Amino acid sequence: MPVAVGDLEQARADFEKLGFVLKPGRPHTDSIRNVHVKFRDGTEIELITASAPLDALSAEYIDWLKAGDGPAFWSLYNPDLQDLTERLSKMGLSPNNEGHVVTFPQSVFAHRLFFAERLWSPTDQPEYFAHPNTAYRLEAVWLAGAAKERDLVLSLGGDRRTAFTCAPFSPHVEVLTSPNGDEIMFISEQSGKSPERSILGVTVMVRSLDAVHMILAKNNIHDTKVDGCSRNSIWVEPADAHGLWIEFRR
Repeated sequence: MPVAVGDLEQARADFEKLGFVLKPGRPHTDSIRNVHVKFRDGTEIELITASAPLDALSAEYIDWLKAGDGPAFWSLYNPDLQDLTERLSKMGLSPNNEGHVVTFPQSVFAHRLFFAERLWSPTDQPEYFAHPNTAYRLEAVWLAGAAKERDLVLSLGGDRRTAFTCAPFSPHVEVLTSPNGDEIMFISEQSGKSPERSILGVTVMVRSLDAVHMILAKNNIHDTKVDGCSRNSIWVEPADAHGLWIEFRR
């Protein structure tokens, strides 16, 4: 989940206050800078920014940030990107296979979605996974008003069910599970966000909600527990996570 931020240093400090360890990013020639919240299974949250429009991607991030910080893209794991590229091409979606990721041009409705391998790196160190909040996996993404993306995931083999769930913006969601086990929560309404900003938040699995509570309280960060919700989870609002709702779920 790449989250675009205007001030990378401030965003890093704010995510550290949420109990995450951040791995420094590598230098980019197109002015992009980033840091990573990494998990052992290869999932991650990426904080990313750009300072000059030196290529199409950096220009897009700069344009995106004109409306403020927030999640700019989301991705799903796929173990065979070549086969996926062929399937998406037959659907007329003009996928771009870059070797380790498959993306869509801006003219395609699924542009905010990309497919990728798990993001392991030879420079990963054990300390990058030792998050004080006990987080260990990125479990789900929450989307609003993304019916076409939902239909695309279904056409690729996802399973669908309707559920009552514990979310501060809508109790009724359509849950899709990808063939690889990723959860995608689709909400029909836009929840106050523009159609271009359909990505609402993520669910992060943790081993201890007590650890999360202690860290948030220490740093004066308000956490939200949904009334009538029996699930073991708490939410952090976008104001404290640079435009991203974060659910910590045990």
